[in-house]
Amino acid sequence: MTVYDARSPRRWFRPTLRLRLTLLSGVLLVGGAVLLVILAWLLVDDALNSAADLRPGTTVTRADGTTITAQAWQHDLAASFRSHLLINGVLAVFVVCVVGVAASYVIAGRALRPLQQVTTTAQHLTGETLDQRIRYVGADDEVAELAATFDAMLDRISTTFETQKRFVANASHELRTPLAVMRTEVDVTLADPDADLAEFRRMAKVVRDGSERANALVDALLVLARSEAQAGRRLSRKILADLSNGVTAAL
Repeated sequence: MTVYDARSPRRWFRPTLRLRLTLLSGVLLVGGAVLLVILAWLLVDDALNSAADLRPGTTVTRADGTTITAQAWQHDLAASFRSHLLINGVLAVFVVCVVGVAASYVIAGRALRPLQQVTTTAQHLTGETLDQRIRYVGADDEVAELAATFDAMLDRISTTFETQKRFVANASHELRTPLAVMRTEVDVTLADPDADLAEFRRMAKVVRDGSERANALVDALLVLARSEAQAGRRLSRKILADLSNGVTAAL
């Protein structure tokens, strides 16, 4: 018998679906933030370059009393704007990356919680715990459809198990009588030291009748099992049956 274990061996790193969704969301967030920084850089640079040119010889006096040309002052101002924009943009991208990845990890965990419930329920299923269900009550999405499908599959498996249990119980109960009759007849005949050929013939006839009855019971139980397996669904093939044969066999 082959036994399948759904639990994968523990590794130091597992590329789980939650982790992959988190990384994908983080990449998208960081990519969007970088594009915004680049766009802001281009807009500021274009605005600075398109500013009106100052007349040659124009000077600007700084707060510390130093005097420089307007062109140098404009160049220093543009470089300062670019430097501040770059630093603030990098900080913004870092903050967006940290906050976005953390939020994506939490949201992905909440969204994938029903899948964890499916896994936990499947790991704890045995022949005695087939009544366990997920019973997902969240939004009507793909996860809810998966949970409902899993619950329906468990219903079918539970029905199959119950059918098999009834079949085994019926088979053991019905076959006990003919087998006991044959065993008793054989033991009684063998225990009689005066048993002759006629007695052995009588015993053989009783054993043959018991075996025929056991075969008929097995056939009837197989028919019963097939009929229960097809209950609740359309029969793939319809065959006319003569009930008089069954009545005769029952009588």
